[in-house]
Amino acid sequence: MGGERGLERQQGNSGAGNSLDSSSFFSDWTVPEKLPVRATTDLLGLLQETGSPRNRATIDLLQGWRSPETSPTKTIPDRPLESPVKNGVLELRYGEPDFDRKLACGYDYKTLRITGKPANAQLLVWGDEKGYYFFFKNGDQTPHHFPAKLKVIDIDGKSYDVDRARLRVSESYMSQFSGETNGFATVNYPKGDVMSYFWKLSRMADDGLVWQEQLLREQVQQSDNPYFKLYLADILFVESFSPLIRGVLQDSVTPEQKQQMLKKIDEANQLLREVRQQSDGSLRQKNHFPQSNAAMPLAPGAFLYMPPTGTYYDPYFAFWAGAYDQAGRRELFFTFARGLITSNAYRFFQLPPNELPR
Repeated sequence: MGGERGLERQQGNSGAGNSLDSSSFFSDWTVPEKLPVRATTDLLGLLQETGSPRNRATIDLLQGWRSPETSPTKTIPDRPLESPVKNGVLELRYGEPDFDRKLACGYDYKTLRITGKPANAQLLVWGDEKGYYFFFKNGDQTPHHFPAKLKVIDIDGKSYDVDRARLRVSESYMSQFSGETNGFATVNYPKGDVMSYFWKLSRMADDGLVWQEQLLREQVQQSDNPYFKLYLADILFVESFSPLIRGVLQDSVTPEQKQQMLKKIDEANQLLREVRQQSDGSLRQKNHFPQSNAAMPLAPGAFLYMPPTGTYYDPYFAFWAGAYDQAGRRELFFTFARGLITSNAYRFFQLPPNELPR
């Protein structure tokens, strides 16, 4: 498991950032390259190397990582750091000694400009327990964690959308289990078995689920991109769905477990309602409205073309309508599943044939 993803091409090529209410944000958008998932290391090794909570605490899908008894001591710099930020831009030279210290300087900036990068060094992104980070393949392999407010990286005359890059980490990881090119499924477009989708995801290792929850939760608090909430809702549902499947097969679902499952599903549905409200408001600003006779697919990259009809959509509309419709379809299924749990009808779940939990 594990992997790496190239950062998205240009800031204007995705639906993230602070200009989601501007149609010009999506101008000149082109379909991104479909980069393969190339493993840098096994996820288990990755988590161990970074000192993941996996090695320090017990994992419970319905509770998450339990905090260790003691917190690590924070290192205090030996000298104060003058603000390296000018006009909201932090400019760093590739390989400079204070690179990470300046990156985490604590001063407010949303754009990072990197100069002096070798031509063969490729900018890539991944994540660990500390959050999302970037590094340079064929160059500096040090993980440089994104500051919370960072939105854009300028390098080699190009601007890279950091929120889109963060989403690509989760998409890349999830694609290994879901079988979906995008990692997360477009529900019922053009057709799809929702139960099979979540069944596939339920076979993920518990620590992988909690790792994704941790990454996505952080961005839900820091970004106005609705796809962080939508993806987190899927993860929360899978975290309730996985122990439910195991309990059904073992006939050992306790009342306490049921309540914890319902709590996860309720939180997921709340996130989906927020996505629908935000998306509806953004569409109405441009006098756009979701279609009643068709559901838009997920469009985290604001793509233009939708098969099988061969229809091209305005990217602003595709981004927000995709979030709106897919949130609604998920909420419908989650509510249905919640009813099965509260009524004890989950005992009659029809699981996909020839599929047993690993």
